[in-house]
Amino acid sequence: AKTVEQRKKALAKILPMQRQDFIGLYEALGDKGVTIRFLDPPLHEFVPHDDESIRELADQMGIKFEELKETIAGLHEFNPMMGHRGC
Repeated sequence: AKTVEQRKKALAKILPMQRQDFIGLYEALGDKGVTIRFLDPPLHEFVPHDDESIRELADQMGIKFEELKETIAGLHEFNPMMGHRGC
């Protein structure tokens, strides 16, 4: 998402699913402690790397191939121990 409104809309879609996941987790563990961790791997590990897969994803997202490829390139981190984690 490029704008705050787009981010809010996308997050609103996944919030009910995430909420149910957490409810299920807490119910399953009962009175035991729970530790929730942020994503550990860098974000670039979750996106396609070859042009064919990037093109396919861009088509699914309704955006230009070049735009998505540039965004993906921007996710590669100089220092993976810092970077974009948890964004």
